[in-house]
Amino acid sequence: MTTMTDSNHEPYTAKSSGAGEPTTFDFLGQYLKESRRSALLTAKEETILAEQIAAGREADEQLQKNLSSEERQYWLRVKEREAEARSALVRANMRLVISVAKKYRGQGLDFLDLIQEGNVGLLTAVDKFDHTLGNRFSTYATWWIRQSMTRAIANYGRTIRIPANKTASIRQIYLAKQELEQEYGRPPRPEELAEHTGMSPDRVNNLLRITMPLLSLEQPAGPEPDTELGAFVEDNLYPQPNDAVAEKLLHERIEHMLDGLSNREASVLCLRYGLRGHEAHTLKEVGKMFDLSRERIRQIEKTALKKLRQPQFGADLYHYLN
Repeated sequence: MTTMTDSNHEPYTAKSSGAGEPTTFDFLGQYLKESRRSALLTAKEETILAEQIAAGREADEQLQKNLSSEERQYWLRVKEREAEARSALVRANMRLVISVAKKYRGQGLDFLDLIQEGNVGLLTAVDKFDHTLGNRFSTYATWWIRQSMTRAIANYGRTIRIPANKTASIRQIYLAKQELEQEYGRPPRPEELAEHTGMSPDRVNNLLRITMPLLSLEQPAGPEPDTELGAFVEDNLYPQPNDAVAEKLLHERIEHMLDGLSNREASVLCLRYGLRGHEAHTLKEVGKMFDLSRERIRQIEKTALKKLRQPQFGADLYHYLN
């Protein structure tokens, strides 16, 4: 039988249809079982629990003071009743978490993960609920539960993180797809989704692309399990063998050409064009390195390039560059 008084500081025992409490909320079955045990609260019961939680906050302030032994014991009992009230308010709203979680299934998070995120939102609602505003706790908590779940879906539900401001639009399209598929007996076209949701066709197509599943490069490419999809995907990060060979030969030819110049000419070209591991520099910067004027460096560069345009050098470069 439920026990309750109108005093803010008296203990409250939530109604229950069975005895015992779960030892952990980590298992979905235990959570569902516990949610069925706890009865829904009336508005008056919610208010009493909220008052006991508020009294616990006051106790936190009082316990910081220099109190007598009797006063300290009193406020410690208030803190104990606060913990009981929090637990009762959470247990009575576990079914609310399940109800909200069902609406977000199939959007990237397992059902148990949704419930765990919903619990985070529920605990936040317990901390922030102000009963003096006249709202029902379930109405207030639903917002926090939903926010916690949608943020988790945006952050963890997909390999590529989706901005939280797009999650609501994606959910709107997801629900519209379900509704129109039942109505038409086939998957709806993007333009039908656009008309149904009031979004532009471009936005719908963009959001649909975001929600497309990603392919694993390790998945089988066909009936043979030993052949992975990644074996058929071109790797653009590294050069092809023939390109690597051509590049190596080109570097060797450039080195050979630089060897045909004076040391100063070769050094100027290397510094001007970023050869031999150097960074490219301006005429002024190279001039400072050699303690020469900008114009003198330009003349040295011009002379060196003129030498490299001679037939014995130019033919080699033409061959490799084409």
